Amino acid sequence: MAEPTITDVSTGLATRWAALTPLNTIIPAASALYLGRTAERTAFPRCRAMIDEGTRELTSGTLVLCKFAITLEAYVLDTDATTVAGLIKRLMNWNNNMTGVGWTLPNGSMIHVKPVPGGTTRPTGEKKDGIDVLMVSSRWEALAEGRRELNSF
Repeated sequence: MAEPTITDVSTGLATRWAALTPLNTIIPAASALYLGRTAERTAFPRCRAMIDEGTRELTSGTLVLCKFAITLEAYVLDTDATTVAGLIKRLMNWNNNMTGVGWTLPNGSMIHVKPVPGGTTRPTGEKKDGIDVLMVSSRWEALAEGRRELNSF
């Protein structure tokens, strides 16, 4: 196992999203979950996930801890906003101050996920079929563990 990367976290997020049926029904992971930028005028509903890599903590031996910042911006109909906000918490395995864990990553595992203050739901000024579109945003701090590759001579 190597050190977890942004690509690993993106893959883990997309896999979890697709497996969470109620969320995947509203915003399909295969067609409406964008990892990074979205083109202008992309159809609603959709979600944009931005993942930034933070610090890496080397421990004794080969264990490495990698910190990531995850920002989710879901653009959904007003009628779905509250549901999506709750499902995103479920996606992250967050439940009333309980640490989210259990993600499987290609190169490691997620051992800690917690929300960062600043998440909000706000109007976008857009409409779809006469219904207001809201942006449900949330920010998360994530900690993954993996193994360093040691060079052998």
